[in-house]
Amino acid sequence: MFRSPLLLLGILGLINACSGLTTLTLNHTYPLSLELSVQICVGHLNRLNPNTYYTLGSQGGQFPTYAANDQFWLDTLHPSSTPQNKDLLQFLLQDCLPILGEVIEYNYEVQREFAPQIVTASISLYAVAISTSVETPAELLQAIRTYNLALNVTSEWSELTALETVKRVFNDYASKFPTKTSVVKIDPGYKYAGDHRLESQIFEFFSDGDTTTAVYGYDDFVPLFGGDTYEAETNCIKEHNIGQVASTGVNNIQFYSSFGAIEKPLDSNPIPTITYNASKTYVAFVVGDGDNFWHLKNNHMKLFLQRLQFCTADPSTCYPMSWSIAPSASQYMPDIINYYSDIALNTTKDYFVLPPSGSLYSYPGLMSSDVQKKYIERMEGDMNIYNTRISVHWEWFYNWRHTISTYFNSWSEYTTERTGFILANVPYLLPMFIFRLKEYRIIGENVVLFKPNEWRYSSAKQSHTTEEMGDIINGFKPGYISPVYMTVDGSLEPIQATYDLYTEHLEEWVEVVPVECLVELVFEKESLERGGGEKE
Repeated sequence: MFRSPLLLLGILGLINACSGLTTLTLNHTYPLSLELSVQICVGHLNRLNPNTYYTLGSQGGQFPTYAANDQFWLDTLHPSSTPQNKDLLQFLLQDCLPILGEVIEYNYEVQREFAPQIVTASISLYAVAISTSVETPAELLQAIRTYNLALNVTSEWSELTALETVKRVFNDYASKFPTKTSVVKIDPGYKYAGDHRLESQIFEFFSDGDTTTAVYGYDDFVPLFGGDTYEAETNCIKEHNIGQVASTGVNNIQFYSSFGAIEKPLDSNPIPTITYNASKTYVAFVVGDGDNFWHLKNNHMKLFLQRLQFCTADPSTCYPMSWSIAPSASQYMPDIINYYSDIALNTTKDYFVLPPSGSLYSYPGLMSSDVQKKYIERMEGDMNIYNTRISVHWEWFYNWRHTISTYFNSWSEYTTERTGFILANVPYLLPMFIFRLKEYRIIGENVVLFKPNEWRYSSAKQSHTTEEMGDIINGFKPGYISPVYMTVDGSLEPIQATYDLYTEHLEEWVEVVPVECLVELVFEKESLERGGGEKE
């Protein structure tokens, strides 16, 4: 007997509307299987009203920084709330089970690898999955006997392989979802994002073959040359998906997304008009890794606040700065993106660009031609939301020529607006050979590809010190036009590093400009060179 989803959601809405904000702390004082049950409950209870928020606690020394960041966002985005913190077990017993009334039983000790599929079943059955293994508190085991058993995974799936459970769950439950996406190879398949997957009705564990499907998560199982062979989840892109939303390890996505996606273009700072001068060097600073939700929620928060502090303290040293921001974050973390947008408007010198490679964390050069065209259309919409014509773009080192002849040529045929791509190699340590004598390459009439100029670490051994980066930029030939792409997953502190670089190590002929200006400067430079004259 299945409870009506509409009736259930109506009950949930009534109950949640009458209650205040509840906070929970996941700090491993309870078994991981119980924390998974809590995430499923949060997903169900938040589907109409986002009234439950869970933090990654610091008990045991595992997540002290994450807990502080969770609290920062709660205090910043919802300053008037007076949350009540609840024990996880009591939350299940008092807030979750009495409302849902439906239980899925499984044994975590022997069926752990089925956890993603169990979450998928929970979505369809409006049930909470409870492990009956010995680690589960006796009070919870006793309580679930009083509720309806919607599915007994322990007995019904006891003879099934992981692949067989995927097929069964897809046929019985996920195929009925209005939309389907997938989560692939996330250890162990449900790391702190259970609530989001219930809200978005995401099918787990493998893709169903839809060529327009995005993958949620982050695959870092096979390290190679400082990255992962399949981390963009596009190794089977032609057959299965168009890229990834790098959401692994980020809790409360459902809570953040429940207040409405950003559907209109964000207010942005005006792009200055800069006249090309052949005796100058033009560079633009771009902060990377905004494709990753974890960085957006954690590292970027600290960097944006640091940037605001620097620009407020001395506006004369507030040089232009661009930030890569995942387009999907405008849907799943809209309040956080609006917060960053407000800071950008406050400094008057900050801008957003798309991360690698555009709408999703992906390798567009691997896509079939028809999927490439759909992807370009999607990117146009995302560029409109962020008011940008710039995207960071990466590809496998062996695939650039093919990518230019297919994907970038399609871009040049599709767009009437001048658009720039900041290229990055995979693996990033390898050189790129598609550029000839110049630091950029023009495709068609409107597309510019920029040669990589990356700054990843602050040490001379791994990358460049601030002084060394200054020497590199000062040493560019007159008229050079280049972005400086900085990642935050190394030892580099991009705000402090660029401040030191700007105030101490750049010569007077170096001009730092918004990255959007680089595209116009390229076309102006080309026009002058073709005409035989150069402005000085």
